[in-house]
Formats: sequence, structure tokens, C-alpha cells
Amino acid sequence: TNDYHFFETAEQMELCAREFLRTVKEFYSDTAKRFFVISPIWRAEFDIVCPMGTFKDAREIVARVAKEFDMIHVDGLELVPPIPEFYQDGYLHPGDLGFAQYTQNLLSKIVKYF
Repeated sequence: TNDYHFFETAEQMELCAREFLRTVKEFYSDTAKRFFVISPIWRAEFDIVCPMGTFKDAREIVARVAKEFDMIHVDGLELVPPIPEFYQDGYLHPGDLGFAQYTQNLLSKIVKYF
């Protein structure tokens, strides 16, 4: 969520996401691990259009590339509600309440895989 607006194109972001997840998968290829990829959580500037597209576009790229590598996508929007009081700065970085929600909701998503 902090970096998506730095990419010049959606293709550039997708290439970087793909290379990152490929590296992770290769690094841990000798183990029987499940990989969870969390797409970006809510941010107040949700509708800003950047050179690579929108925040929604960036989230879709993360989900699609995770699927390509047979990784389990967790929708970040389902982890911390879009309530400014849950964010330390009111718009992007979760505070104590936000991280409590993040943890509880993430655990409820991944526990079914174990």
C-alpha cells in the first residue's frame, strides 16, 4: 500500500510482484509451506489515480499474481475496517486497535488451512 504509486505502469508493478513472489517461492521450495499473500489494506486515498492505475488495480494485481504461484490470497480490505480511529495516523497505518483487528481477522482467515 505504501509503494503502489511509485510504479510507472501496471505492467511494471505486476512484473515486480511476480519476481518477488517467484523469489519467495524458490527460496522456500524445499519445504512444504503454504504461502499467504495479503493484498493492501484500506487507505483513505483509495480513489487516487496514479500512473500505474488505481489502488483497486494494485490490489487486483497482487491477488492475480498470488494465484499464479498457487499462493493463498487474503483480501487486506477484510482485515482492518475503514474506520479512521483504527489507524494511528487516521488514514493508512494501523494503530493498536487496527492491529488487534488485523490479527484477529487474519487468524480467522488462515486457520482453516491448518
